[in-house]
Amino acid sequence: MENLDFKNGKSFVSFPADEIEGLSIKEIMEKYEAGKFSANILDGFRKKIFAERDILVKDVLNFYTTKLHFKNKESALTPEDIYLLIEAKKTRLKRLIMVIEPDFYPTITKKSNGDEYDLVKLNWIGDDGLKFIKVSKTFGQKGELGLEFSMKKVINDYFTTEAQQSTDWKLKQSFARSLRADHVASVDGKTWVFEFKLTDKKEFIKTALRFELWDMYFQTYLNKPEKEFLVPYYSPIIEK
Repeated sequence: MENLDFKNGKSFVSFPADEIEGLSIKEIMEKYEAGKFSANILDGFRKKIFAERDILVKDVLNFYTTKLHFKNKESALTPEDIYLLIEAKKTRLKRLIMVIEPDFYPTITKKSNGDEYDLVKLNWIGDDGLKFIKVSKTFGQKGELGLEFSMKKVINDYFTTEAQQSTDWKLKQSFARSLRADHVASVDGKTWVFEFKLTDKKEFIKTALRFELWDMYFQTYLNKPEKEFLVPYYSPIIEK
């Protein structure tokens, strides 16, 4: 668990606007692939996921390697209580692992007019610890045709943007040589230039699913008091 990671790759190709002036597309992509920009659009997202991973790993290791001494009978745990607590921790671990490495089934669906769309069936872990299909969603038309629509939707749904897409043609061309930006948005105070046509759709879909899964994980565990999701809730004195 503590070694799990994921690469940004070409899942969300975008560049800091203030770092590409005067560069050609070839130079920009070489810099992007070498990780030489000061930031990546996914840095904040990765930071949140791996901070939670480190906290959870520490919590589980602490739970399995400490002795519990209870203050009184009311705070004691029955064997069933301990079993439920262990299962709850296992389920939480499984869910975070699934955020880092989504489990999904890609397929194609066809509309009545004959157009084909990328369809994904996304798995999640139920409260019983078992996997089930939680979400079925499309990502625009099949292949690269659906990238622009899908990426704009994900940007609007999962990034806090202070400015929407620029429609000024001159502004779009002002960032770099031979580059006309597909989309420009200010995210967390930084202006980003998005290139949809340089994004790998398969990688993009996996990243978009991570956003979806992280939102479910966050709403389950991090958006409520801890006692609402720990079963049971107790306050033992922990001793090494």
